[in-house]
This record gives sequence, C-alpha cells and structure tokens, in this order.
Amino acid sequence: MEFRDFMLNKVYINESVKKGDFVAGEKGGEPYFDLPNDYTYDDARQWFCDAVVGKKNLDLDAIWENYISAARKHQFERTYNKFEKYKQGKSIKLYRGIVLNGNSEVELDKPGECWSFSSKKAMDWANDIWDKMVYDHIVSNSEIEDCDKVILFGETTLDNCRLPYSIWLAGRFERPEWEVRVKDESKVKIIKTMKLD
Repeated sequence: MEFRDFMLNKVYINESVKKGDFVAGEKGGEPYFDLPNDYTYDDARQWFCDAVVGKKNLDLDAIWENYISAARKHQFERTYNKFEKYKQGKSIKLYRGIVLNGNSEVELDKPGECWSFSSKKAMDWANDIWDKMVYDHIVSNSEIEDCDKVILFGETTLDNCRLPYSIWLAGRFERPEWEVRVKDESKVKIIKTMKLD
C-alpha cells in the first residue's frame, strides 16, 4: 500500500513509507532477532559492535577501542543501562510518534512494533514525519490541515521485548532512536495518546 493511501485511510506508521517494510533497512540483524533477554554486558557490546563494523575477526576490546566513537559508546551505554533496568523489573514505558489523518483513529490493538524509551524521540519522529509529508509534497496543504501529530504512551512486559535486537539496532543506526522493538504489538497497553501542536 502506498504511503498516500495508507496515510489517508489509517495511521501512518513511521518505520517506513510502507508498513512492515522497515526491515529492509535492517538487513543483517536476523541472527539477533529472537535472542533471549538474558545476556551479559559483553554479549550486548558484541552485538552493538557487529552492527557498527560488521563481524570482524578481531578482539571485542580492540573493536571497541579502535572503531567505536565516544558518541556511539554513549549510545550503547545509555541503551544497555535502560535495558538492565527493565531486566531488573522496572516498568517498561514506551513512546511512539505517528501522524493521523483527521478521519482516522489510533488502532489501539495494533499500535506498531517500533517504540522508543524516550518521549522526546517519539515527538521528534512525529515532527519529522510531518515535515517529510510537507517537504516531499506527499500531501497537499488542505490534507495536512486535516492531520494530527500524535504521541502514543504505552507499557509492555519484558517478555514482549526484543532487547538483543534493539541493542543491535542501536549500533546499526547512528541516530539515537532509543528504540525498543516489541514482539507483539497487541501486547503494548496504550496508557494515553497526546496530540502535538
């Protein structure tokens, strides 16, 4: 389904122009997709490094010191520490930025698989989607006036999270999305929705 049709009939899913096509940019992460959430610090570092530089026959510490910048190390540490809190029982609060056509409603039973542990990043996503719609002339002025930027606030459980894959994704993309990929979108409980100006 093309973006324009999807946007005008349903929620615009921000992973991609086409719903479900977001995985096209994630090629190479397949081995990390179904790993259990029971892992060590070095496991997580290895997955992150694999995403940044590919699998190399080098010592993990050598890769960490020679290939991973300070900014990327910060990105890893923040993600790892957040996920450790989840593993220790902290509530898993998630956020997602979308754009809705004025005639659409949020599909609470299918809110999407890609979430962020940062409410600010979810707002950034919604604003970015909006800007791309305008700059790329995907919608007309009258159509954009009938759209809303919306932030979904959700909660889920540890067993519904793909933490190793999310760590790999943190390494795969230089932009810090602070992503938490979920297994089953229907198991994310929507706490509230909020429209942005």
